[in-house]
Amino acid sequence: MNILIKSKLIKSSRIKRLAAIILRFLDGRLDARGLENELIRLYDRQGEARTSAPPWRPANAVSMDGRNPASNASMDGRNPHQPTNLNVIPGSTRNPASNASMDGRVTHRSETFQKVKKLITQRYPLRSPADLRPDQLEAYADTVAARASAMENLDEYRKRGTQYVQVKAIMDGRTTTICRSMHNRVFALQDALEMNEKQELLAQPNSFWEGNQYFAQTPTPEIDRAWMPPYHYNCRSRVVPFIQPRTDAEAAILKHENLVPLKEKDIQAIVDYAGTLDFADAAKKTEHFSKHRDELKVRSEEEMMLKLMQLLENPLKKMGLAVSARDNKLNLYVWDPKEVDGKHEFIVFALDTRCVKTYYMKTEADIEKNFSEANIKASILTGKHVKKGAKMVDELDVKHYEYIIDYFKNDDSCDELEMFSRLRFDEEWEGIPEHLKKRILAVDKIVLERFHSILDYPTFNKYIACIRARVKREESKHE
Repeated sequence: MNILIKSKLIKSSRIKRLAAIILRFLDGRLDARGLENELIRLYDRQGEARTSAPPWRPANAVSMDGRNPASNASMDGRNPHQPTNLNVIPGSTRNPASNASMDGRVTHRSETFQKVKKLITQRYPLRSPADLRPDQLEAYADTVAARASAMENLDEYRKRGTQYVQVKAIMDGRTTTICRSMHNRVFALQDALEMNEKQELLAQPNSFWEGNQYFAQTPTPEIDRAWMPPYHYNCRSRVVPFIQPRTDAEAAILKHENLVPLKEKDIQAIVDYAGTLDFADAAKKTEHFSKHRDELKVRSEEEMMLKLMQLLENPLKKMGLAVSARDNKLNLYVWDPKEVDGKHEFIVFALDTRCVKTYYMKTEADIEKNFSEANIKASILTGKHVKKGAKMVDELDVKHYEYIIDYFKNDDSCDELEMFSRLRFDEEWEGIPEHLKKRILAVDKIVLERFHSILDYPTFNKYIACIRARVKREESKHE
């Protein structure tokens, strides 16, 4: 097994073991002495996890002189890190260099041991069983264990000489707003160490837990400080050593993720990268062409891609970067400032998944919904348009909305773009022709019947509430 993978598995197992120990301590199955004994079993006297070898050095690695550095022994069998004079106290069985007695008991606790014990018993104590409901107890133990693991990792990075660390979140439909905000943030290791020591306590009275899924201290959109995970119950974010980007485009995207204003060369690097992307596969491209060829006025897939590239190379194009709330992926949005029948040519490049996401005609009002002020990782790269007022919902708008059924069936994140459009339809409902209203309501009913619970995030929930209310209002008119 790859040594790095093995190390990760060992660390994952240790977090689970630590969480189990904390849970037993919290629910009274372990007293203070029992907790200490369990922690001794989990950590050795140097405070390192009991692993076969550090991930950067195989267990059987040898130096140029044939010596195994893991053994700390010279060619003559002597340990060069152990003093020649052990200063063993007369009449004592304890070796002061090892901090252990002859029966193996550790008499001087390691730094990591002390920190973990303090974390459990002093920094995040459970004041009484009433502090947490039974269903919260296990999650609380898991999260304290994750905080201990983050602390241990930071100490390990410091020993390695790491200067910067990066927060990494698992980006999917379960990712919370705070984890999405902190994802890819880079901090100086010293700042991270200091902040990890200052972050507030987790245990709170019952009144705090009512309607609150987070801990007392949760980072806000002002994420300029080195907040360290975990950020909430069941948090999957972690902190890793920072690795320099390999390309100019990656460096530019990293700047955006860290809220650093992009320069012209950064924007061009992202555009150049987008120019290398294609649809995820041939079937996606063919399906997209069949749906949108009429509105794009193209006769072949090749012509569609050529037109797409012409828009990307247009010096007057408008662009923006934003993380989609639908799938938490970073997208580049590009649209033509020229308006045709109230709509603009519009491309979405999925930068994280390295593909063209969609290309069709869209109103400016719908495009700008992707850059909500609530999304702190959203920015217009080329200056905002001056709004010219709402455009009437037309045949093409409704045709696009009807595709949302396919998007939901295929778990295609383009569904979010049509949710934005449908919310606009409701704002302009009274001005929509009756035959288009019927088509919209037909789609609404299918969504409510088949897909009303497939997602759970603010935009989707708002969309479902909107169409449910509209269908109910329209049905009441005919009763």
